Amino acid sequence: MNRIRRPPLDHPLADTFGRAVDSITTALHPDTARHYRGTARKFLTYLAAHHPDVCSVHALRRDPHLLGWMASLRSQTPPLVTASCINLLIGLRCILHELAWTQQLPDLADLIRSEDIPRLPQRLPRPLTIEQDRVLQQELLNRNDLGGNAFLLFDTPESALANAPICRVTVFGR
Repeated sequence: MNRIRRPPLDHPLADTFGRAVDSITTALHPDTARHYRGTARKFLTYLAAHHPDVCSVHALRRDPHLLGWMASLRSQTPPLVTASCINLLIGLRCILHELAWTQQLPDLADLIRSEDIPRLPQRLPRPLTIEQDRVLQQELLNRNDLGGNAFLLFDTPESALANAPICRVTVFGR
């Protein structure tokens, strides 16, 4: 797949962030390296636009630099999906950890905290199709084994109960 080549980023921190990304991605897949470079580029583009006075990693602060970037991610139009936001924050956190190590600035490792990373929304498992439900009901009737049937409900990949957070089994007549 041909990717669009972007011009080099003109920011005083571009080389520093580039070296950190190179260090992190030495043994990783090229697509992963591209993700880290894109994350660094997005952050540095934000810094250039909103905080042009930041010229060294020593000047980076949680507030306003990182919190401002996080707010800009949330306010994008169209909005980023939660998974994309999580990926960007984790990517930048890895870069900052690498910079904290290489630049001997331990405070950089604390600029993005665990609680800053949003949680993925909880989703219910998809319901069975009519055909899947029919096959499952027939198999349950054929087996007529309570323990085996419970195992079948939880073990079948198509089963809505396989990923259900809570299940109550009620046995009538026992």
